[in-house]
Amino acid sequence: MSGRAGRFGSGADYGRALLVAASPFDQDSLWRRYVKGLREAVVPRLAHTPLEDPLLQLIASRCCRTLAELETFFGKTLSARLAWAGRHSAEEIRFRLGAAVRRCIEAGAVRAFGEDGAAATVDTHTPLDGLTFEAVPAGRIIAVKGLSLASARALRHWLRLSETREWYPLDLLTALALLPDARLRQVALSRREYESGDYFNRLKQATAARELHVDIPVNRLRNCRIMPFYDEVRAIKTALFLEAWIEEAPLDAIEAEYDVSAGQLRAAADTLAWLAEAAASLAEAQDFAPAFTAALRDFADRVHFGAREETLPAARAVPSLPRPALLALAGAGLTRPDALRETDPARLERWMTAEQATALKRWADAETKAAPQESAGKPAAPILVVDERRPGRITLNGQSIALQEKQYRLLLALARRPGECVPYEDIYQQVWGDIIVEDNQMHYQKRMLVKRLAEAGPAFDTLIGTVPKRGFTLNLTREQVYVAETVTHAA
Repeated sequence: MSGRAGRFGSGADYGRALLVAASPFDQDSLWRRYVKGLREAVVPRLAHTPLEDPLLQLIASRCCRTLAELETFFGKTLSARLAWAGRHSAEEIRFRLGAAVRRCIEAGAVRAFGEDGAAATVDTHTPLDGLTFEAVPAGRIIAVKGLSLASARALRHWLRLSETREWYPLDLLTALALLPDARLRQVALSRREYESGDYFNRLKQATAARELHVDIPVNRLRNCRIMPFYDEVRAIKTALFLEAWIEEAPLDAIEAEYDVSAGQLRAAADTLAWLAEAAASLAEAQDFAPAFTAALRDFADRVHFGAREETLPAARAVPSLPRPALLALAGAGLTRPDALRETDPARLERWMTAEQATALKRWADAETKAAPQESAGKPAAPILVVDERRPGRITLNGQSIALQEKQYRLLLALARRPGECVPYEDIYQQVWGDIIVEDNQMHYQKRMLVKRLAEAGPAFDTLIGTVPKRGFTLNLTREQVYVAETVTHAA
């Protein structure tokens, strides 16, 4: 035996374990702790884990599909031998497993079928014998992504409330950081940081102009009149420094401002990127709007790479590029394929290896060659391109810009009638349909859209005008706008 199992007292007659010490002090400490010290007791994981989480994984993998199969499987586990034996009767264990199955069904992760193959309705009094269980698409995503049912339930709640509203990075980062699966213990939070209330106040100031009536984590914190709990403040701190991270703030500046190490930041970014990707997969499995799902995937990549949206194509093209290289490209205005194609490889090699520079140039060449083919049949050099075949993203002055669902619909409504005053009634119908929203929502969405478009260039902050009491106008000519409508093929 070797490693932990090879330690003295593990049961085997002979074993070998290597302890590597960096100093005589560490050597003495390790010797007293691991050789002279008492061996820790073996604690089964299932004894301290909600049963519905491993149970869902078993059902999703089709390893166990009935209550009897689940009983047999769990009866062979270490938990059954060390934790349950002598404490719980077979009937009690069966009851606990049945309750866990019901929680999976109530959460919408599992469905039941009768012996005839028909879907069965399960409540607290329904016998589970004779039923077969199967994970629904969302349940399979929860199992594959390794989410707990508690985190999945919180994520799905946020998704339902956010598909048709204007969500923002700090909103989603806070929701992700507060999930049970976030486990942000590696992020240090001193007593001084907690008691100062600085991070809590920053959150309130950063979200002061945002809507308050939606039941999402960031709003629950904003409405709280007392100091949040310690772990909640830790989550707020994480959300704040990761917001700076995805806005391409330098790493050393984030470390200094938030008293966080590069390792802590990177670990938190990896964790929240995983959770954001899981949210996107859940949205896709539940048939949310494609633009909403695409925006979530873009956000997950932004958290992973620590980059703005305009930098993502280059980051995805060469995933091995270090973040300093991505920031250097962004600072030099070299994130677009056409700009990269004209750049001398020697310049790129200042920030990356020769192999990475070659891969980036190869991608830029392929993208620029494909662009003329995609634009066949379009008017010459349009300033604004809105392609309904790729909802949620537009091209403005050659730059690809991702938009939220409502922003995209609003711009599409105006792009179909460039230079005209589009009445408020027409815009409302095309953006919200029969859904009733607050009167100020249209102007709020317009402000957010203008702010987003202005990121492509200061001149675009006047791209959308307002005709008081009448509607909005897109200040472009028909020749400057190209709208690719969705083609419906006859059956």
